[in-house]
Amino acid sequence: MSGLTRHFRQSIEVYETKKLELEAKHQGVSINQLSNYLLAVQLTQLETLYALESRLEKKSIPHLKERVKHIQEKIPGTQVPAWGRQ
Repeated sequence: MSGLTRHFRQSIEVYETKKLELEAKHQGVSINQLSNYLLAVQLTQLETLYALESRLEKKSIPHLKERVKHIQEKIPGTQVPAWGRQ
């Protein structure tokens, strides 16, 4: 790793650490607590994304559009825009 790359990486780490310190102080928690929370949130979002992708893999776009159309028809007074009727 070149000296410039190492310096850049260290600068980013210092910057990110400062952001974490400020946010932790604002939230009234330790950097450790904030980091654990942020990691847990990120992992939960990834798990949700993977679950949705897994469910959507088994569906076809025309089938999904038909289901949405059926749901929209049940809502009184709702006009589906032209782009949504395709």
